Amino acid sequence: MKAYLLSKEIEYEFTEYEELINRSKEVSRNVFFERQKQLSDDTILKIKNNLKIDIATVSEDFFDILFREKNLSKNGTFYYQPGIFIGTKKISKEHKLTLSFLGLKIGEIQGKFPKQGIIIDKDGIQHRVEITKLDNEVNEIITGIHDFKNRKPKLLLNNHCVQCSFKDRCRIRAIREDNLSLLSRLSAKQIVRLEKKGIFTIKQLSYTFKPRRKNRRSTKLAVKYKPELQALALRTGKIYIQELPKIERSGIEVYLDIEGLPDDNFFYLFGILIIKDTVGTYKSFWSGSKAEEKKNWFELIQLLQRYEGVPIFHYGNYEVSAFDRLSKRYSVDIDAIRTRFVNVNTFIFGKIYFPTHTNGLKDLGSALGSKWSNESSSGLQSIVWRRYWEQGKNAYKNILLSYNKEDCLALKALVDELLRIKEHSSLSDNIEFVYKNKNRGSAENKKIRNQFDLVLKIAHSEYDKKKIKVDFERNELKKNDKEKVKNKKRSWRGTNIGKPTTTIEIPSDKNCFKHPERKLNKSNIQSKKIKIALIFTKNGVRKRIVEYIGEHGYCPICNNSYAAVFFRELGRGIYDHNFKAWVVFQRIEIQLSFRKINSSLYRMINHKIGSGAGVDFVRSFSEYYEETENRIIKKILESPFIHADETVVNILGKNQYIWVFTTDKYVTFKITETRDAINVKEFLNEYKGVLLSDFYSGYDAVDCEQQKCWVHLIRDLNNDLWRNPFDIEYENFVSEVRNLILPILESVYKFGLKKRFLAKYDKKVRQFYKKKIDGVIYESELCKVYQKRFKRYQKSLFLFINKNGINWHNNLAENAIRHICVQRKISGSFGNKQFPHYLRLVSLMKTCKMQNKSFFDFLMSKEIDIGNFKARKR
Repeated sequence: MKAYLLSKEIEYEFTEYEELINRSKEVSRNVFFERQKQLSDDTILKIKNNLKIDIATVSEDFFDILFREKNLSKNGTFYYQPGIFIGTKKISKEHKLTLSFLGLKIGEIQGKFPKQGIIIDKDGIQHRVEITKLDNEVNEIITGIHDFKNRKPKLLLNNHCVQCSFKDRCRIRAIREDNLSLLSRLSAKQIVRLEKKGIFTIKQLSYTFKPRRKNRRSTKLAVKYKPELQALALRTGKIYIQELPKIERSGIEVYLDIEGLPDDNFFYLFGILIIKDTVGTYKSFWSGSKAEEKKNWFELIQLLQRYEGVPIFHYGNYEVSAFDRLSKRYSVDIDAIRTRFVNVNTFIFGKIYFPTHTNGLKDLGSALGSKWSNESSSGLQSIVWRRYWEQGKNAYKNILLSYNKEDCLALKALVDELLRIKEHSSLSDNIEFVYKNKNRGSAENKKIRNQFDLVLKIAHSEYDKKKIKVDFERNELKKNDKEKVKNKKRSWRGTNIGKPTTTIEIPSDKNCFKHPERKLNKSNIQSKKIKIALIFTKNGVRKRIVEYIGEHGYCPICNNSYAAVFFRELGRGIYDHNFKAWVVFQRIEIQLSFRKINSSLYRMINHKIGSGAGVDFVRSFSEYYEETENRIIKKILESPFIHADETVVNILGKNQYIWVFTTDKYVTFKITETRDAINVKEFLNEYKGVLLSDFYSGYDAVDCEQQKCWVHLIRDLNNDLWRNPFDIEYENFVSEVRNLILPILESVYKFGLKKRFLAKYDKKVRQFYKKKIDGVIYESELCKVYQKRFKRYQKSLFLFINKNGINWHNNLAENAIRHICVQRKISGSFGNKQFPHYLRLVSLMKTCKMQNKSFFDFLMSKEIDIGNFKARKR
């Protein structure tokens, strides 16, 4: 919009900040050229004084400065790189775009596009910047400027507006139009998406808010900012609450605000408001120069240390960042003070929505009645005022002190409002809850509602079975404790297992296991063990109670008697291996809960296992097959290709991630607390085959060849096509993708994944990139998104056409991880200690399935190596 207004030659006046930057540029320019005169550097060309290249279409004022480099161009054996003066120390993206634009123009003139440009900061320091990466973005901007002749650009407020000459003009128009960009948290891309849905104003956006139900399985609800809820607050003039603030009142409260010059990394004013017994005291620490900064900061620390344990309220991260920088600069430990910092913004963002366009302290403070003595007060304006003071205008010191104090008072007003919301939100008419109704009404009204709630609760209770007791006066529903104790006494945990149906005598070993050369003498001592066994036949299953009698042998050397090794290996439990294998099979492959497994056992053999027995079975089998898992991992890492995928699971209310790595014969799972790329990189550290995966960027960290899943890409393309039926440019783009990929996939299904049939499409791929990807400028945001994806993954999207046996999709990993997704829906959340054992057995089960082997038979066989396992007839 600024470029459009400038092109129309509309009158304007520079803001004070713009004038400050322009003066800084001029000073920097003069200082720089004075230095160059002393150095006699002939590689630098000042355009105004020494124009040596043909600039027929560009005025001499177009370039700030040119730098001569050795290389061939229209000028001969040298070419020029552009340079600009910026008047600040910090280099922004706008500076780089300006430099890139100048690079394009100088490239047209000299026949060679420079790869780099020079940015000269306010101190005259040169910074070399890559500019070729911004070519596409600059071309888009140029195309947009050319379109000014045909259409007026959309009004979009952004972060640059605070320092723009046209800020008041644009803001008045935005308010008149109820422009969506007034909501500072809405990005330009989000606004475009909303406009495609027919939403053009904040009022229209406010009607789209629909509260969703909370996820009861999660212990902590993720807070997410909702612009539609902010719009609703503006329309109704009410405060909307997603989560009550967890802020606490203290007898003494401290409010902190810091003013600084970011360019100079200098903090010149520390303002602190101390509230004690409702009486406020403001104290400021002013630094006239950097030399005074250390002294003032130490005094501030001493003041804060007097109020030990008192919370220090601040707004945003600037104050914490300032303390961190100063502590490093002056080598002071501030850990004790840092723990007391309370960022008030954390109680507001995504949790409380005030009827304001932004969550800035000025907007919130103004809404709560706070006032500033100067209407132009802002962080940016404070930099200008400080520069005025440095020029000798002493009155601006009082203006800055007043501004700092008023910020502290506004912060206190905001904290007071948050405490009011926390304590009296149910009684206030201008506050609404997002997820629940407010508890309004008289005492009798509340009593009636509570009694009816109790009636509804009774309807879900079984009176005859639970023996409940109802008290409508106290609104209580109690269970009969005596009946509960009685039932607990009658509950059976499998201790009475009945008479044995089979007896097996186990003779002692011939030799002592400690002294193999010594034969064992006969002993009269016997040991007994009883096991509940399941016998599986072709036609069914039956229960058998087996009594094992183990004879002991006496060793004179040990002076002790021992039962046979086989007898000792039976273990102490009452369940045999087959019984445990059946329970593990039901839990892992059939995905039954232990409660349902118990119910099935009771109906089948009139027996129940203890509540923790099933967990122990899974753990013991998992530990037994630890070596099997290691062999599977070794086979996977030796494979020429690996499919990978990941999903999230809930572990005791906290999200963790499950990774699957699979080939066509082996599967393994890994669990991690985060989704960091380091997890994949560690597992595939030395892998040199082909990794097949989706488009999660974490997989890009793996140093090997990769093939990206076309199913994911096609699904994304198709879904966006459904959502944007009137985006003609995007429709044409998808049509070209279809025309490219369909013939390739037809050849795959006709001839298989063979290079000799697919390599011929390599030429069409290059033509597609030349026509639709490289250097093409799109207006559609969707086209830009997919253009970047195709450019980034050019090699890994089409690797399968140049290699034998590499698939074009990631279905192997998707199918392997689906079992976890189904179990996630069944269980909701998993235990922290048991889940790794569960994953190990799932990997064994999936591996058996891929090799067309029975997982249950494998468990029954006690075999360690799945590759060597062969099922036997029952």
